[in-house]
Amino acid sequence: MKKAWRVVEIVVLVIAVLPVLSSAQRAERQPITLVTTEVSLGTLRPGFVGTNLVVVSPDGQHLAYEAVRGDTWLVVVDGVAGPAFDGIGGLTFSPDSQHLAYKAERGDKLLVVVDGVAGPAYDWSQGGLTFSPDSQHLVYRARRGRKWLVVVDGVAGPAFDGFPSLRERERGLVFDSPNRLHTVAYRGEEFFRVTVEIGEE
Repeated sequence: MKKAWRVVEIVVLVIAVLPVLSSAQRAERQPITLVTTEVSLGTLRPGFVGTNLVVVSPDGQHLAYEAVRGDTWLVVVDGVAGPAFDGIGGLTFSPDSQHLAYKAERGDKLLVVVDGVAGPAYDWSQGGLTFSPDSQHLVYRARRGRKWLVVVDGVAGPAFDGFPSLRERERGLVFDSPNRLHTVAYRGEEFFRVTVEIGEE
C-alpha cells in the first residue's frame, strides 16, 4: 500500500512541476519587434466608381480593379485606365506579375484583353483564363456559333461540340510545360484528350 501511495505522490509532483517549467520557458523567450512598411498601390481615379473587385499581382507590386465610368466598364491597372467595354470580368495576373488579362463584353460579343489589347471576338467563354508557367502564353476556351475552341494567344485550335464540366478541384486547361498543355473535349458522344503544342513561326 505504501508503494502505491509513493507512485501517486511522484505523479502529483511531476504534474505540479510542469506548469512551473512551462512558465519558465515562456519567460526565456525573447521579445519580438515588428517593422512595418506601407507602399501605396494607388487610389480610385476621380470620376470612376470602383467595384469591390481588386486584384493584386503575385509579387504584390501591381494593383488592378474594375471601375465604372458612366455606362461603361473598364480596368484600372496601377492607376492607368484601360479601354471601355460594356462589361468586365475575370481579371488575372500572370505568374511573373508582368501581364494582366481579363474578359470583356462589347455588344453581344466576348473578347479577351491582354495588357490593354483586345483579342478576337467570340460568342462566349467557358472557365477562366490560364497563363503558362513562364507567363509567355495565355489560353482559354471560347465559343463561336455552336462550336467550342481552345484559344492560345488569340489563335484558335480545332472545333469541338463542347468541354465537359469538371469537378471543382480539376482544372479545365493544364500546362504540362511552358509550351504544352492539355484539356478534355467532346464531339458527339466521344471524348478526347486534346494536347496543344505551342510552336514558334
